[in-house]
Parts: sequence; C-alpha cells; structure tokens
Amino acid sequence: MQATSSDYSAFFNYTYNGNNFISSDTLLASQSHLLAAFTGIQKKYFPYDDYQLKIGLFSEENFTVPYYLEVAASANLLSPIFNKDNLDIFYKSLAALFSLIHMSTTLNGKKPIREVAKDNHTIDLYLEDDQILNVPSFHLSIYKGNPVITGHITKSFEALQRDRAVSGISITGSNGQVLNVHAADIMAAAQPNPYADRENRETVSYQVPVFVKRATFFIDKNRPWEWHFIHNGQAIKAAITDKRFEVAVNKGRNFHKGSRLIVDLKKISKWDPRYQQYLIKGYEIIKVYEGDLPGQNPFQQNLFEA
Repeated sequence: MQATSSDYSAFFNYTYNGNNFISSDTLLASQSHLLAAFTGIQKKYFPYDDYQLKIGLFSEENFTVPYYLEVAASANLLSPIFNKDNLDIFYKSLAALFSLIHMSTTLNGKKPIREVAKDNHTIDLYLEDDQILNVPSFHLSIYKGNPVITGHITKSFEALQRDRAVSGISITGSNGQVLNVHAADIMAAAQPNPYADRENRETVSYQVPVFVKRATFFIDKNRPWEWHFIHNGQAIKAAITDKRFEVAVNKGRNFHKGSRLIVDLKKISKWDPRYQQYLIKGYEIIKVYEGDLPGQNPFQQNLFEA
C-alpha cells in the first residue's frame, strides 16, 4: 500500500522555547543548517534523492516548525512511496541527528579522554568529569569523520546562541523520539567539533617552477630562511630547507628578480572548522634543482618589482 505525506502528521516538529518572537536570521540560519545536517545523515543511509523534507505552515499558537516528507520531483514513479523500509531510514537518520547533537552538547568542544568499544556496536566515551557517554559506533564515525555534517550542526546552534530570545529547543519525531536542548546545552553544541581539529596536511609538488621576487641572503639560525616567490601567478613566501642550496648561495650563486628555480615545493594546510576546509598556512622548498634560468631580460625583471 502506498501513502503520501498528507496521510501522515509531520515527520518531526522543531519548537523554539522562549519569547514569542525570534530574529528572522535565527530562524533561517538554525533551520537551514539543521536541514543540511539531516540531509547529509540521511544520504549516509540512503544515498538517493527520491525523498526530501519540506517545511509546513507555522502554527499561530506556538513557535513550532513542522517538517513533512515528500517525494522529490525527480523520483522514479515506479518506486514505492513511504513504505515501511524507507520510513525506517528516515527514522534512523533522525535518531542519528539526535545522537550527534547529544554528543555535541556533552563533549562541549573537547575530545574524550579515551574510547572503549563494546560488543553491541557501541562505544563508551570517557570524559574529564568521570562521565561515560555511550554512543552507537556508526554515529560516532559520522561525528568524527564528516566535518560538513557536524559543521552544519555547530552553525545551527551558533545562530540559536546569538539570539537571547531563545531559551531552548525541542524536536519531536512522529515515532515518539524527543530531543530537548536547553540554553546551556545550546552553548555547548555551538562549540566546534573537537575531532575536526585535524593535523596539518602536507602535499608536495615535484620539479615545479618558481620565480624569485625577493631573496634573503642573510640566514638567521633561529628563524626560517624565507624567500618571496611567484608561483602559478601568485605571490608566496616559502621557507627554504635545502642545505645544498644554502651552501651554493653562501658560495656566491647569483640571482635576479625573475630568476626561475626548479624546486620541490611543499604546501602546508590546516583544517579550519569554521570554513569546513583546509586553508594554506605556508610553503616550504625542500629541494632546489640545478639549471635555474636567471631572469636576465630587463622586461622580465620589471614584472617582479614590488
């Protein structure tokens, strides 16, 4: 038997607690990021676009946002609509969303002291205050490994934190699942995911050309030996760690503005949880090859004038 969304009550209701009015920015940011987080989780269980959530009409009596399940316009007309199996997928997705929010409010931006795997596909997280948080292994893998989803959760609660009219929220699923987040928990959930504080990522490009913009011949042993270059049309500053090149410079190797060097260039990036991507933090030249082409042409040198 097939059914449509009109045959069901709202899939879940999101209620703002507090005053009768909240900022429109709070409404849009908190809802859009929550929906993005839920959609990302749902695609972990069911990576297709046949079904989607839509917001229903607000009630005049309270500040509740109802969410309904609907079939996407691109869905296959022969596919079953809202049968038990795909409804279970959405309920599992909602449970995972609740679990990720609960982890955010409990961890409060700090990693657990240790993790202990259990036999029932869950993991005990031991926290600093001797508290133990038991979470499903799959939910923790999403929390640790998907900074996009957790980033949307953080931004949703950041919007709530900024609005003093909001004292908490409640999310109630049509299957009886309930999540209550109070004011103190909102502040905790707005903290960046501690697992998103990743180590630096380093990538090396081999035998690439760079052009000298400004050379530094004095070497301070207490600081990186940095030169200014043009690389791929952009000005960069790179620390040179090739000792053989250092010896060649000390022996009088000549350079000009615009001189080309063939180098192995290391790019160092660090994950930024705010922007949800790696940002370049610096460059390092780990090897300089022989056979550079000095920029003897005056026109070429003029291109590199400050």
